[in-house]
Amino acid sequence: MIRTLAAAALAAATLVLIAGCSGRSGPSAPAASSVAAPIATASAPLATPALAASSSLTAPAPLYGSRRCWPIVLVHGSPGSAQFGPIDYFFGVPGALSAQGFEVFTPDFQGADIASRARSLAALIAAKYPDPRTKVNLIAHSAGGLDARCAISQLGLGARVASLTTIAAPHRGCAVNDLSVALFPNVPSWLDTVLSLVGFDRTQEFTTSSVVGSFNPQNPDDPRVAYFSFAGVTDAKDVTPCFLISLGILDATEGPNDGVVSVASAKWGTFEGTLATDHLGEVGQLLGFTAQGFDQVKFFEGWAAELERRGFGP
Repeated sequence: MIRTLAAAALAAATLVLIAGCSGRSGPSAPAASSVAAPIATASAPLATPALAASSSLTAPAPLYGSRRCWPIVLVHGSPGSAQFGPIDYFFGVPGALSAQGFEVFTPDFQGADIASRARSLAALIAAKYPDPRTKVNLIAHSAGGLDARCAISQLGLGARVASLTTIAAPHRGCAVNDLSVALFPNVPSWLDTVLSLVGFDRTQEFTTSSVVGSFNPQNPDDPRVAYFSFAGVTDAKDVTPCFLISLGILDATEGPNDGVVSVASAKWGTFEGTLATDHLGEVGQLLGFTAQGFDQVKFFEGWAAELERRGFGP
């Protein structure tokens, strides 16, 4: 029964969770920190959603949860969903964090590209936490990391964000996308779907030239926000089968990776180390059965407690 359920979920989950280089998409000890190089100034900003701005608030600021930690916002990969029916994208994580006293929000933002997803994300956060004195800690998986960076840099969300933690986000693009765009420039939609299932996503936004040459210069880090990052690492023996081809390509071109995003591409801000699992396992998929037995709940519980310890709270 478990095998049948996992097999049925594989195709659907792969489409959305492959998003680290896709427009569709126990934890290891932290490694030595490294900081990303400075980025150029931004271009013209996107239209900004209302992020709340009453300058005459006199009532006490609202408090959320029982921990001394700003609300934790779990940002899914794109264009996935916060939930698939009763199944959390971050499998088992929202409930576990809530049980420990953290305020958790899992916005179901949507959009066909980074800019539209960023607008959706910013608007949902503004609606959930309308008081401008309330900040949030964003934890973003995969392409959600670029969506979050765009919302911070171009939509004014930086004023409301205490920290952004990205997990296997393609901050420098993905060589698999480069190869996919070059090899399959024009294919029918059904073949596009098949290619994405085996890691050959053709989304131009996540090519190395697009991310490094366009996205990064247009989305500089906000000095008010603390940036942290993690990467996943796996091998051919343990990786989810759909990532075998992309794993090999990335091994040869970018080095250690999680089957979708390399460690080199995932580093941003203060690099906190690697997670011993693949791209699906980082968020506990499929259905809690993760590559190398990685425990995603323990990882997120530990990182939330660490954000609290470092003072990212009221």
